[in-house]
Amino acid sequence: MRFALVAAVAALSLAAPAARAQEIGLSGGRTAVSGDDDGSYAWSIDFSQSLTRHWAWSISHLNEGHLEGHHRDGFAAQAWLKLPLFDDRLWLAVGGGVYRHYDTQRGADGASENVHGAAPIYGFAANYYLGGPWSARLSVQHVPTDGWRDTTVVLAGIGLRLGAPSWSAPPRPGPRMPGPETKPARQELDLFVGSTTVNTFGSEKARARGIEFRHDVGRYAEWSITLLNEGSNELIRRNGLASQFWVVRPARDGALRLGLGAGLYGNLDKRRLQADGETEGRRGLAGIVGITAAVRLSGPWLARVTWTRIVTDYHRDADVYTLGAGVRF
Repeated sequence: MRFALVAAVAALSLAAPAARAQEIGLSGGRTAVSGDDDGSYAWSIDFSQSLTRHWAWSISHLNEGHLEGHHRDGFAAQAWLKLPLFDDRLWLAVGGGVYRHYDTQRGADGASENVHGAAPIYGFAANYYLGGPWSARLSVQHVPTDGWRDTTVVLAGIGLRLGAPSWSAPPRPGPRMPGPETKPARQELDLFVGSTTVNTFGSEKARARGIEFRHDVGRYAEWSITLLNEGSNELIRRNGLASQFWVVRPARDGALRLGLGAGLYGNLDKRRLQADGETEGRRGLAGIVGITAAVRLSGPWLARVTWTRIVTDYHRDADVYTLGAGVRF
C-alpha cells in the first residue's frame, strides 16, 4: 500500500498535461542525526510536476549515505506549496509526504539485514532560476523515524526545467500539414552492461548484463520484460526474468525520455541457502523498482542508463547500475 501511494503520485506527476512545468534535479549534501554527532554524505535525484501556479507534486530518490549502523535510501512522494518572488526568479516551497525507505542494518549476529519501512518526510526548498532552463536549488528535509533517531538532510544542486512555466496555458495546436504519415516506433530492444552492489556493509560487487524489450502502452506508459544477470560474488549468483510497468515522461521534443518503474523479478540465486542449509540455489520472487533515462542518438538508436533496486525477503537486496544501447522499431 505504501509503495502504491508512491507509484500513484509518480503517475500523477509524470502523466500530467505537458503545459505544466516539469523539472528534474540532482543534488548533493549532508545527512545529520538528531541528538548525535553522526553524519554522512547524502544525494538525491527528483522529478517535480507543477499542478497550478502554487502547488506541485514531486517524486524523488533520496540516499542518506552511510551512517553508523544504517545505510538508508528510498523513494519520497511529496506535495509542495510554492511562493514565487522577484518576478518569478526565486521560488520558495514547503512540502511533506511519505518516504518508502530501504535500510541496511547490523543484525544481532553481526550480519547485514535489509529492513524495509516507511516514514513521513517534510521540508523546505528554494529554487533560483539562472536563465534558460537551469536553476540553483537548496533543500532541507526532515525524516522522523519510529524506532531510530530522526535525520535531517541538507542538499544543494542544480535543476533542469523540461516544460513551460507552471502558470502557462496549453498552446493551441497549429494547422495540420498534408504529407505522408509515419508510423511511430512503439517497441525497443536494448543490450546493457553494468555493476551490481549488494546492500550489505561490505557492498559486495559483481558485473551485471542483460537484454531488455520495451513496448509503449501509451504516450506516458511502457511495459518491459528483462533478462537480467546480476553477476556473481560471495553473496549472490543471481539471474532471472523481470517484468515492469513504467510511467514515462518524454521531454525535449522526444530526445529525452524519463521513467519510473516497478514490477516483479523471478530469479534463481545459486548462493541462496536451501531449507536444509545446502547452497545448491533457490528460486524466488523479488520486487523490482527502477529509474531510467533514454537519450536519442541518431535515427532509431538510443542510449539508456538505468538504476534498479532488487527488493528481496532474505536480506540480499541489491542495486544494479546499467548502461545500454538500444533501437526503437
